[in-house]
Amino acid sequence: MSSQTFLILFLFPITILSVFVSVRGSPVNSTSYVSKTFLNLTWKSCITRCVIVADCILVHSNSLNRCYLYAVGDIIQVRNDRDGYSIMNETVAFRMRNSPYKCSNRSSDMLFGVINLYNKDNITSYEITMSPTNEYYEIKYGRSKLLEISNV
Repeated sequence: MSSQTFLILFLFPITILSVFVSVRGSPVNSTSYVSKTFLNLTWKSCITRCVIVADCILVHSNSLNRCYLYAVGDIIQVRNDRDGYSIMNETVAFRMRNSPYKCSNRSSDMLFGVINLYNKDNITSYEITMSPTNEYYEIKYGRSKLLEISNV
């Protein structure tokens, strides 16, 4: 009996899925706060670090192999390098907690319309949108409604 149960565990492994969508760009310094910095990491290793950190929502890397992690609530805007070129070869990857609804020829199109559920420190969700001028990706946070208790 126990060998059958053991076999079932191998047939149905539990996996945690993280989807990252990479685009060219860089966090806007005035609306961002770096949570962690790592030196000499490849792009793949940088994303792996984000997977390990539960609060990580975005990774940023450049041609110097510096890896920056950003936590939920600590980033609002990311510069959109539409032409795909930046002096430092800057790239970001947004962590999607829900899979994009559609595949696309452009990775940026897979970001929009996805509500990513999250539950910590009164943040309930986040969504990536594009600024009206297409200069920035913007992260909009859903917040829980705090109940006001008054004395009667």
